[in-house]
Amino acid sequence: MTSPQVVPTPSDPNSTATQISRVFELSDLRPSTRRTYELAVKGFLTWNGTRALGPSTLIEYKNALLLRSDLSAKTKNLYLSAVRTVVRRLFELGILEVDLSKTVRSLTISSKHKHTPISDSQVRHALSYVAGLADAQGNIAPPQPDEPKRRRGTSPPPSGALAFA
Repeated sequence: MTSPQVVPTPSDPNSTATQISRVFELSDLRPSTRRTYELAVKGFLTWNGTRALGPSTLIEYKNALLLRSDLSAKTKNLYLSAVRTVVRRLFELGILEVDLSKTVRSLTISSKHKHTPISDSQVRHALSYVAGLADAQGNIAPPQPDEPKRRRGTSPPPSGALAFA
C-alpha cells in the first residue's frame, strides 16, 4: 500500500516535496501520526516553496511560525516538531547528508496564561453565591451540591418527614 502524496510532487526527484514524500512511503507510522505529520509538512512545503533544504531552513521556518498569530504556541510546536521529525528521517534514510533537525529547538511555551483547574471548594463557593443571588431576586435557587439527587419519577419527601440513609 502506498502512502498518499503530501503535496503534488514535482517531477524533480531532488525536490523537497519528492524527498519528503519518500519519508511517508518508507516509514511505519500510525494513521493518526501520519495525518498530523502530513498536515504539518503540507504547511511547511507551502511556506518553503521550491527551495532546497539548507542549514537555516528549519530555523527560518521556526521564525515564520513564531510570527503567526493564528496558531497557538502548542500548535506551532506541533508543526515544528513534525517537520523536524520528517527532516531527521530524511537523514536516517540517507536522502540528506546532514541531520538539519539537530540545530532547531522547540518553542518555549509560556505558562503565564495557564491556570490550575477550579477546585471543589471554589465550585461550592460559586454555587452558594449564585444561589444567594437567585434568592434575592425571588427566583428558585439551584440545588445545593450536597443535596442528594432524586431518581427520575420520584417525588420529594413530604415536608418534615424523616430521611433515612
